[in-house]
Amino acid sequence: MEKTSLTQYLPLIYLIAQNSWCIIEQLLGCSQVVRQRVLIPSFVGSSPTTPASELTEDSMNIDFMRIALSEAERAFNRDSVPIGAVIAQNDNLIVAAGNEVMKKKDPVAHAEILAIQRACKILDLRILAQCDIYVTLEPCAMCAQAISLAHIKNLYFGAYSPKYGAVVNGAQIFQHSTHKPKVVGGILESESELLLKNFFKNKRS
Repeated sequence: MEKTSLTQYLPLIYLIAQNSWCIIEQLLGCSQVVRQRVLIPSFVGSSPTTPASELTEDSMNIDFMRIALSEAERAFNRDSVPIGAVIAQNDNLIVAAGNEVMKKKDPVAHAEILAIQRACKILDLRILAQCDIYVTLEPCAMCAQAISLAHIKNLYFGAYSPKYGAVVNGAQIFQHSTHKPKVVGGILESESELLLKNFFKNKRS
């Protein structure tokens, strides 16, 4: 779909204070990001981003994010940072994975990496162009780049990660990548945040 001149040339940052629902849209050639329950301004034009008000429980695939949360809880019990990921194709679950950094003693065994590797093996594909990924936390730079390299169609994530995230925060990998998935953030955000807070609270005690 051809973009409007506004979408093509003007970057937009639409930000509301931390405790309010907000959206962040990067329009200069990068992927679109929607925070749950906030309307996209009507002047955005032909954006591929769906207004959050139209995201029903079914269309947001809450069930897939809950499966990802279950994987995050399993990672919690393995003493790994509780992050889970799910890959689905045409609304069918392909694979679910949790962070296994501690279990494998492998610094790159993040949930997203494991899910992508296993999905490629299951589907016997190198490119996952018809797949969506659901992650409980905003992906880091490594995982965001892997999502782009796999040509995953849509990225849905739970909690935002100001310190390590690289989609909305940090390096904003999709601004510089060839493949730019559609991105929706803030799905079951509070549940993901609570699990992470409990994990690090236990580590400090």
